[in-house]
Amino acid sequence: MGNLIILLDADDVLLDTGSTKTKWMQENLTDADVIAPGRTIKDIQPYECNRSVLEKIIGHDNYERMTSYVYSQQGTDLTPVYKGAFEGIRELAKIGEVHVISARKPKDVVNTRNWLRNNDFMNFLTIARFPQQKILNTLM
Repeated sequence: MGNLIILLDADDVLLDTGSTKTKWMQENLTDADVIAPGRTIKDIQPYECNRSVLEKIIGHDNYERMTSYVYSQQGTDLTPVYKGAFEGIRELAKIGEVHVISARKPKDVVNTRNWLRNNDFMNFLTIARFPQQKILNTLM
């Protein structure tokens, strides 16, 4: 068997971004900002925080406001490690090359890289041979 290449999404695989998003919404939005009938800010769950679901709940403009903070360096730094992520990536690194991908905007990718470094994930990632702009690349 050749080298196994493993691609992991950064958000909600390594970074518990859903928790950071729900916290931001609870601190910065009210139920009046919710566009989905019968929903409230407090009932939005972290697993609902991807763009395709969340824009239908809080609208495009509020989603953009939220992600501009959550994906900033400050917001990224405050994002906790996803439960079990460190142990999982350590095990995956034993069987193949682990690469992190992200659909974050290019200006926000450096924030993710800093988070990975600050949370000791870099030791498990195969990135040294890639130019900086491809370390965390948008996957379309």
